[in-house]
Amino acid sequence: MGLDTKDLPARLSHLATIGEAGALSADPGSRDWAIAVRLKCQALLKDTEVNAEAVAWYTHAIASNMGYRHLVGPDGRPFTSYRGFCEARQPWGLGYDPGVLERLIAERKTAQQRASEAKELPRTGTIGNGRRSDNITPTSRGSDPDYLAARIKRDYPDIHERLLAGEYTTLHAAALDAGLTAKRRAINLESPASAARTIANAASREFIRELIAALQQEVDPQ
Repeated sequence: MGLDTKDLPARLSHLATIGEAGALSADPGSRDWAIAVRLKCQALLKDTEVNAEAVAWYTHAIASNMGYRHLVGPDGRPFTSYRGFCEARQPWGLGYDPGVLERLIAERKTAQQRASEAKELPRTGTIGNGRRSDNITPTSRGSDPDYLAARIKRDYPDIHERLLAGEYTTLHAAALDAGLTAKRRAINLESPASAARTIANAASREFIRELIAALQQEVDPQ
């Protein structure tokens, strides 16, 4: 089978977008603008110390202006959809299913709101009638978002201030820093490829190797 070269010039002209900086000041929807916005989106998704509005604005901008059409995927072909751009692994795309990306943005907004509405929890020796509070709570409360926000407000005021400022992707990220919860990621179980990208972007090579071995054992035990 011969090589189809009819779209080769277009493909080659786009390959240089990887490694370019682009320009956020360029016209929205233009090639230079799309390159810069892609880099901005990728940086925002890696940085927990940004607010939800910034993530939402740039992802919406590249979708509504169809800037992704100036960018290519790992196969060297321009993206034809926002979904394709989102799902492509970095540095070509964002490495997230669009639905997961929207939930991440929503969670960040919720985290700020929960921080501002966090209730006051009693401190040791302050609940009255000679009773004492010792920070021991039922297991069912340990992962409750409102409880986590209240614990952070009471015991980790510095992290609470950063939550209020929108410096965490999610409430879970803040709770993770505070040592109140364990690390987790949302995985799309309806798409093996999407699940693999999420794990590859978040986990170490050693963890991935151990995960593959554990899955093989579960699926085909010896």
